[in-house]
Amino acid sequence: MRNSLWIIPALLLLAAVGAPAAQADTYTNYTIDFTLTGGSISPTSGLFTYDDTANQFTSFTVVWDGINFDVTSAANSPMILDSSFNPFIGPLPTCLTATSGAAASLSLLTDCGGDPNADWEAAFCSQCDQSAFSFADLNPAPVELVGDIGILASPTSGVGSPAISAQGTWEVVQDGDSYTTTPEPGTVGLTMLGIGLVLLLHKRIAQRLVRQAR
Repeated sequence: MRNSLWIIPALLLLAAVGAPAAQADTYTNYTIDFTLTGGSISPTSGLFTYDDTANQFTSFTVVWDGINFDVTSAANSPMILDSSFNPFIGPLPTCLTATSGAAASLSLLTDCGGDPNADWEAAFCSQCDQSAFSFADLNPAPVELVGDIGILASPTSGVGSPAISAQGTWEVVQDGDSYTTTPEPGTVGLTMLGIGLVLLLHKRIAQRLVRQAR
């Protein structure tokens, strides 16, 4: 028995070394305040959470006219039209601090809300069975001199009015401080640790039985 006592600390050490180092991500929650400039219905809520470590949206919902829009996927892959898309299109709006991927969407939402060419738009047609919600900073000129960026989402559930559209401006407010999640221990490390504890328990039981037999 004594010759096998080294197995316990060895397994515990392996558990500590074998467990992969999990990275804690930092998240920030935001609320969107909407202003109606056209149409008759303003969104009733807009909420999103952004993973600042992975640079992506983990959730993004907007409710308009009783329709729930899941904007997460669209925000992580925004539509960006600049010279890389068409050589006759110029640079993107100057309000952007990032120009690609989810980071560009976050900048559109947080930095471009007050831009004169930025607005949200929503539409629903019951006969067409179609609806859409978008955030965009678009060049209104007939010939595009600056690029466009937009987030277009389809609904997940809800029933809207027979045929309606609306548009307006927005402002994003951060909900409190950013927070960091606590990563869970690796599965391999937990398994090895469990084996080590079981062996240690068996050793103590065996020693107790030996003492009782004496």
